[in-house]
Amino acid sequence: MSTPKPVRAYILAMAFAAKLHEWLSPEEMAEVVARNAASTDPLVCASHDFCDANMAMAEAFEATQGREILFPSDVESGACTQEQSDADLALFNSAWDLAKAAGFDAEQIESRADESILDAATHAALDEACRMIQDHLGVTTGDFAGMYFSGNAFDSVKATLRSYLEAERASASAD
Repeated sequence: MSTPKPVRAYILAMAFAAKLHEWLSPEEMAEVVARNAASTDPLVCASHDFCDANMAMAEAFEATQGREILFPSDVESGACTQEQSDADLALFNSAWDLAKAAGFDAEQIESRADESILDAATHAALDEACRMIQDHLGVTTGDFAGMYFSGNAFDSVKATLRSYLEAERASASAD
């Protein structure tokens, strides 16, 4: 089973943040976060002021994806397709944005990942369950499910999935 794209971005973001913390001192990391917070340009990252942050991301990419990132130059040389290079660059940029938004704090990235995954899982579970019930009943029109599962009902399912996520995490860390 392959890892869904949003999950891969969070995994890469955590590895990138860890790599920067490995390469930079706590004082330098604090300065990176402060400079990024003060910047009005979303395309600027102060990590470049202290290291070759692209190399840090490249190392994190290889460690989490099991291969080197595919660049446009790889398309030109015939090593990959444009689609493959575009997907890698989108993952690279998404992970960078996630890490930067979380102040390069792996725990905060993981917490945000949990929320994102729980939202996606809750929507997917409810969509599939409602589709099965509608198919069983022969329902072909209307959005009663959307109205029914807005608000508290959605939150209840999400809370159940959060408990499951925490149980899985506890089980995995016990191994």
